[in-house]
Amino acid sequence: MLSQTKDFNNILITLPIKHHGHMIERMYEDEIYQALDEKTKDEVKHIAFAVRDADKIANWNLLKNEWKNMREVWLPHPDDFSLSQAKINDELWAWFIAFQVSPNKLRRTNADAAVSVICWLFDMNYDYSIDYSKKLGLFENWLVILSELGVEKQKIEIVKTTMKDFVLNKFQVKI
Repeated sequence: MLSQTKDFNNILITLPIKHHGHMIERMYEDEIYQALDEKTKDEVKHIAFAVRDADKIANWNLLKNEWKNMREVWLPHPDDFSLSQAKINDELWAWFIAFQVSPNKLRRTNADAAVSVICWLFDMNYDYSIDYSKKLGLFENWLVILSELGVEKQKIEIVKTTMKDFVLNKFQVKI
């Protein structure tokens, strides 16, 4: 749609937006991206990574500020807060512990969905994105959400430690 406008018909805008909501490899496979010269590819990647970070921050912030209204969008069973919905399946947990973005197909329970969205952290690209997330209290909010979902305290502590370790190691930022 943006490519149809005179103000935004720019490859530096259209490609990053087109590919912000899925794994970055799909952008690299895009015929338009592949046809670009290396300098333009680098510019597109830089902007794409910023757009992808901004999208994650916007969604996390929405979850922080509109959690009660947005649960049905994010949770597979938004009205079920039973113990069965507080479980995190082992396969998804393994992705999280390995600092990997988990596949959506592993989301079975409410806790799975939350941890899967927390995994987006592992696809963040810039320290200023981490700083902004920290300023907004988005990391602490995940611990609150997991607690509200009934996730066991030991798992929440592991989530907290994993987020801290990842951010410190990749971005040299303490959260």
